[in-house]
Amino acid sequence: MAQPIKTDPPTAQDLVDCEHIEAALQPHGVFDTDDGMRKRRQVLLEVNRIVQQWVVEVSQSKYGLSEEVAKTVGAQVLPFGSYRLGVHTQGGDIDTLLCFPRHIQRDEFFKSFYAKLAEHPDVADLHAVEGAFVPAIKLEFGGVEMDLLFARLNLERLDGDLDMQTLDLRTLAPECVRSVNGCRVTDRLLDLVPLEIDHFRLALRAIKLWAKKRGIYSNTLGYLGGVHLAILTVQVCQFFPNAAASTLIKKFFWVYSKWTWPNPVKLCPQEDHSIGGLNQWNPSNWKDQEDLMPILTPAYPSQNAAFNVTRSTLHRIQAEVKRAYALTQSSTFEWSELWAPVPFFTEYKHYVTVTAIAGSPADRVAYEGLVESSVRQLVLSLQNEPDVAFAIPFPKGYQTETTSPPVEDAVPETSYRTTWYIAIHFGDRENMVDGVPGPVHSPSLDLETPARLFYEKIQWKQANM
Repeated sequence: MAQPIKTDPPTAQDLVDCEHIEAALQPHGVFDTDDGMRKRRQVLLEVNRIVQQWVVEVSQSKYGLSEEVAKTVGAQVLPFGSYRLGVHTQGGDIDTLLCFPRHIQRDEFFKSFYAKLAEHPDVADLHAVEGAFVPAIKLEFGGVEMDLLFARLNLERLDGDLDMQTLDLRTLAPECVRSVNGCRVTDRLLDLVPLEIDHFRLALRAIKLWAKKRGIYSNTLGYLGGVHLAILTVQVCQFFPNAAASTLIKKFFWVYSKWTWPNPVKLCPQEDHSIGGLNQWNPSNWKDQEDLMPILTPAYPSQNAAFNVTRSTLHRIQAEVKRAYALTQSSTFEWSELWAPVPFFTEYKHYVTVTAIAGSPADRVAYEGLVESSVRQLVLSLQNEPDVAFAIPFPKGYQTETTSPPVEDAVPETSYRTTWYIAIHFGDRENMVDGVPGPVHSPSLDLETPARLFYEKIQWKQANM
């Protein structure tokens, strides 16, 4: 763990400030309601019931176990991420790991378990992303969005509590290692918080809202996500182990306004189990040396959670951290100023748009994910154009429905569109002064090559789905 910078306990004013933070957060839905909490618990109980029932059924029908034995093999339903950390918001999703004994195969999960979910009256928007880096079944269950991850453990039965930190990763398939990693990281983060957990949670809620409102919250597009912000916040908790949430928030912006990237944020020493095929972040590796903002996960294999960050998104993140730090130093500072919405669409003069068009809501779900996962590659191409200093994506797409007269070989009569916006900041990136690029006279941008590479990337992904 990091050495503390200051260990003073909270003052009376610090605790009053925490009350002001809670009041400022309330209008933004960052605290779940009692009804919302009950609904989530009920949904998890129902998912567990379905999982246990399916394991018994498939163990008999597919794998030939007797009914008596099939009833003893069991399974585990383990929520992780924001829900496990205790910082989920109203309407937020639940990341859930489903652990099964070794005789249950992945293909059966994506076939018969998927089919069982499809029959449930409370399930909507069900779709599988089997080919993803971390395969999952995505759905809405009783109005709660969920991502269900599959892990096949090298155990005959799962009839007790699982200690995810002591799992023998050498016995797991690579896909299962990636699936259990979210649970392992979440549990390790909770172990590494050195102070009263409620102060950590309140600080993290405020910091997440800041990132979302200021347009720097999207792992897919190269910004920060929930796990990044949790790691960064735990690091600040280690520096100030007795601080109240109000102090932690201010110190968060102080610490990271001074941080010299790419020095990594590392909460604990990296473990070295030397398991073949499990790559751990290593500054000696040429690929890891290219990382701009290393934020290392605290569970083995330790990896850079922020590997998607680009030169342009790092510039944007740093600018927002410095803005927030400056605000907290003002004598007239109000907490709500931190999450005033970013004026993205008036801040820049030039924008590139990307629109995904589908013929149905279901097709839009699939195609939207395919295109969004490629927008970061377009950002990389655009930011390397000669007159471009930064290509800065807005962190979410905008959905619209468009109706047009039916025309042969044209877009369907009703098209479902999602549009992403990328701001183009022209300037001389080789002559930066205090983060501001030098001027470029008569700047221009040739979109032909970036657009062609972007379209080819999408075609390749479609062909390999």
